Amino acid sequence: MWHLLKKEFLLGISIVFMLTLICVMEPIIVCSEDIQPDSSISDSSFPTKKGKEQVVNSDNNQNEISDSNNNKTISGSKEETDPTSESINKVEGKQNSEKSDSRESMPSDDSESIKDSKENSSVKVSNYKEFKDALLNKNIRTIYLDKDIKILESFNFSSNKDICGNGHIIDMNFQSIGIALKNANCKISDIKLTNQPIYPLFWSEYPGVTVDYTNVSSTGYQFIYLSAGTANLEGEIEATATAEEVFQGKHININKQANVYFNDTSGANAIYTGDGINIEEGSNLIMNATGLGLYMYKPNGAINIAGNVQISSQTNSAIRSDATGGEMNLQEGATLKAYSKGTDEEAILLCNGSIVVKKQANLEVTSEGYQSTVQTGNKLELLKGSNFLISNRKGNALGAWTQKTSVSLSSSKGIDTWKVGSSLSEDPDKTYKGPLTASFILDTYVPAQHTTNVISNNIDFQKSFDSGDVGTIAGGDYVKRKEMAPTTIEELTNESTEVKGTAEPNAHIEAKINNRLITSGKVDSNGIYQLSIPRQKAGTVIDVGASIDGLYSENSTVVKYVGPSISIPNAINFGKQEIPPVDKLITASDSQSIDITDNNLLKDSTWKLSVKEDQRLINEKKEQLFNRILFNKGNKKITINAQDQIVAEGKGNKEFSLDKHMYLSLHPSDKIGMYEGELTWTFIVAPS
Repeated sequence: MWHLLKKEFLLGISIVFMLTLICVMEPIIVCSEDIQPDSSISDSSFPTKKGKEQVVNSDNNQNEISDSNNNKTISGSKEETDPTSESINKVEGKQNSEKSDSRESMPSDDSESIKDSKENSSVKVSNYKEFKDALLNKNIRTIYLDKDIKILESFNFSSNKDICGNGHIIDMNFQSIGIALKNANCKISDIKLTNQPIYPLFWSEYPGVTVDYTNVSSTGYQFIYLSAGTANLEGEIEATATAEEVFQGKHININKQANVYFNDTSGANAIYTGDGINIEEGSNLIMNATGLGLYMYKPNGAINIAGNVQISSQTNSAIRSDATGGEMNLQEGATLKAYSKGTDEEAILLCNGSIVVKKQANLEVTSEGYQSTVQTGNKLELLKGSNFLISNRKGNALGAWTQKTSVSLSSSKGIDTWKVGSSLSEDPDKTYKGPLTASFILDTYVPAQHTTNVISNNIDFQKSFDSGDVGTIAGGDYVKRKEMAPTTIEELTNESTEVKGTAEPNAHIEAKINNRLITSGKVDSNGIYQLSIPRQKAGTVIDVGASIDGLYSENSTVVKYVGPSISIPNAINFGKQEIPPVDKLITASDSQSIDITDNNLLKDSTWKLSVKEDQRLINEKKEQLFNRILFNKGNKKITINAQDQIVAEGKGNKEFSLDKHMYLSLHPSDKIGMYEGELTWTFIVAPS
């Protein structure tokens, strides 16, 4: 008699079982990342001192100065004067010489072609006579000071010289020592200069002269006069001028990491340059002037700023270039603060020229007069990522001279504007939300100007912006923040080594786990952040918060698992079976499978699958089937028992059809009943 035997194998999926699906070892991936000097002089190229007459009495204790600077009217036209056409009449101590004629008193420069092999020799000096003899000796290049020295007379020399002060003082005693050699290269270092005349130590009108100043302080009438030459400033420089410019020359360079402080109380131009000025990265220039701060007189001159600059004038413009076509460039990360007080003049003027402010550069300019604070005659570009605050207490912020100027600006934080006459302490009269880009054209430098061709991605700005009504305009970090952008986090997995997303531009950002800081940094000017983090286990909660100006925004995410994963049926059913007359293997009755999926993009991990019988097959009468479940591994059938056994291993995706891999063994002696059991599967992932 055949007995019907209903045998059903159910795989119990419990919390314990589910936990066994979690990788015992996650894959570990270690990544490793690994300008030409002029050859000649002309009155138009190298002007002498202009528009000023100075008389110095015999004891050199008093001076009277009358100053005539070229100024613009505010009636709609500007007067332009040629700084090269003005004459000079100076009387200085014993010299009674004019700068325009000073070359006649200099020795001939025929010696410039003589190359003496002994020029590199050096000497130590401890008194004025030794110092003068060393300067006049063409065989001596370097002069070391052993003591303080007082200069007793004026003279010129005609060879390359280096003066190393060793911290000593040279009292110039209002005497002049000049360089009478074309293309000379001289140096002054580690020294304090006092009582400088208007023709200071190492002055020259010869073309191509270069003088390097390192760790020098200077007091007196003027610090540097190189009408056809270049000055290079390094280290710590501090200079005060009471009668003329602090610097007058063709070009001035402030080298990397230099700290320069200029103070000019004369009413003259504090810096008077032809070709312009170059301020290198990491350097600092602070300049306080009674008169005009920085004046550039040559067409196409250039003011290049990569460091930090602050220029303040008590009675005139901070920066002015009256010659056509000049330019000023604020390089990435540079800062320019320019303040003009007590005048109707602008704070910055590039006549028919251009100003470009690059990303992460900061431009802060204020003035108090009727004329526009910043004026250009070609273009003003406030590029994406730049920060700017241009403010006028009496007139409007932006203007044009002498030609129309095009203005373009970009600010991820939008634009704030205040009406003419409004105070910065008040909230903006108008706020245009960002990110904002705009361009327009201006025709003059007073509030009655016309704003034309306004184009913007902000419709409100395009319709309502009128530059003549705007006394202050702010963009970038200068925008008054009332709320901040939300913080977002891109999906994180157990493979992630960076946390990325968006947040308020330039905000400080931190990532934490259980309130423990794991990384921090700064959001860039476009509102994007990207921080390195160690790999985290799946299920870890990471909090990311951004803060700026007292505001805070945060978000959180859960680390997801990527890599090999397994899907196993909740139950494996062998259906109803008859007790066979002989031993028989049967397969699962349904089309079921065990699926392994590898989501790891690097595909560098291997996996193993093991199984054990936690509960034998047993029926309602407690009758059991011993060691009846088998799994086909390759061509070998493995009997599943209470011991954990590896039944499959590999790499990448894999599907195991149970009708081809899992069997139930039946015997003639089996008892009728409904049988149930429980298997535990373990899925192991390891690096290959």
